[in-house]
Amino acid sequence: SALAWYLLGRARIDRTSEARAAFEKAAALAPTNPWPPVGIAYLYFAVGDMYLCVETYEAAIERMPRSARLRLLLGNQLLNLRLVIDAQRHLEFGHRLAPEDPMMTGALGKVYVELGRAESGRALLEEAWAAEPTQPDVAMSLAVVYLRDREAIRSEQMYRLALEWGATPDEDLFGAIRAAKVVERARAE
Repeated sequence: SALAWYLLGRARIDRTSEARAAFEKAAALAPTNPWPPVGIAYLYFAVGDMYLCVETYEAAIERMPRSARLRLLLGNQLLNLRLVIDAQRHLEFGHRLAPEDPMMTGALGKVYVELGRAESGRALLEEAWAAEPTQPDVAMSLAVVYLRDREAIRSEQMYRLALEWGATPDEDLFGAIRAAKVVERARAE
């Protein structure tokens, strides 16, 4: 079955050629299942081939244009590559497909913040966090937004929550938060 081949690919993920063959077999058996192409895209990502990673997602979306999951994964990859307008296009479409998905909402919020649509981005990030308060990337993005909005205490709280949920420490951001707290204390005195 397609599921068995997909799971074999996952089990062999450290053996690229075996994993790719299993994912390709799963994709052939279930051409409208988004997970086999996700596995193939991951293999390209793991070796640093972002072009083929993105191309794999795009090819899968051509076959499955209404897959919110594929649009989320591609949108996040495009956002990481700083291709924000392309990410926006996929994430807005994905958000229309899955408006209740907090990961989709958070990703779209990050895009809006990057595009300078700060209020809309903040609202979406806060909505995503309220729906699922275990998203370290959303917490980290909110820490940045709160810092920008001169809410240093809230920023530090979100930064610490992001770390608790597994985010990588960002020493520059933490330094900026500490500096903003010093400035806030000085203003209060």
